Amino acid sequence: PGLISQILTVFMREASDSTYRFWLASCVEAFLRGSDTRSQVLMARAGLLSHLIEGVLNPQCSGNLQTNFDVLGELIKCNPEVFRMFNELLDDKKYTALMQVVVANL
Repeated sequence: PGLISQILTVFMREASDSTYRFWLASCVEAFLRGSDTRSQVLMARAGLLSHLIEGVLNPQCSGNLQTNFDVLGELIKCNPEVFRMFNELLDDKKYTALMQVVVANL
């Protein structure tokens, strides 16, 4: 596996209160910002998309909310395939919870 795969794996394993989590997320976000759509899909399929959704919906991870949304935005940006994957992961209950988090943190 390449370096970004290793960083992604460590990022997703880090505890929500880890001091390293922000720095790992910054690396992932920077990679996504400069990547093409295929790399976004690869990262989403590697579990990043579901990990970020779980992080946003988990009240215990509220300290990482901005980080999760920043990475989620870069992952989905300008990519209809990842956006479809995002929609498929959100059932009615998760969608409602996500919108409540968004409205509460505007």
